[in-house]
Amino acid sequence: MNPTCLKGLNQCLFSASLSLRCSPSRCEHGGRCSQSWAVFHCNCSDSGYSGATCHSPVFEQSCEAYKHNGNTSGHFYIDVDGSGPIKPQLEENTWMLIQHNNSELTRVRPSPEVNQHSVHFDYSTEEEQLLAAISQSEYCEQDLSYHCRKSRLLNTP
Repeated sequence: MNPTCLKGLNQCLFSASLSLRCSPSRCEHGGRCSQSWAVFHCNCSDSGYSGATCHSPVFEQSCEAYKHNGNTSGHFYIDVDGSGPIKPQLEENTWMLIQHNNSELTRVRPSPEVNQHSVHFDYSTEEEQLLAAISQSEYCEQDLSYHCRKSRLLNTP
């Protein structure tokens, strides 16, 4: 506070100015900013991050990291890019399994005009999460079952 004293009076007026410490917010990853006269505070609950500005990841970057900590099974949040912009995602295994929308058997009927069949897969995660998980992984696989009767896979005898 800055005092302003009036000449000849025994009184001083105090003017106060509140600095806007939360505009723009200093909190990262969706942390909620609040302030008092002197300081700001970030509420990081439900963000997956901690610290003064919600910058430090709470969750491990891979299933392997949880496994090295002695966790062999369970539900774990994985933060594939650490303190980067990609949100943590929930995993159930020490192997990261990312489900897609086509896990049921799909019957394919022959078509006279087309001699092939393609299927589109929608995964249960955002594309940036999927790409980050792939780039952080030592090994990836995708399983596909093909059951046929009087048919063959492309380019096979």
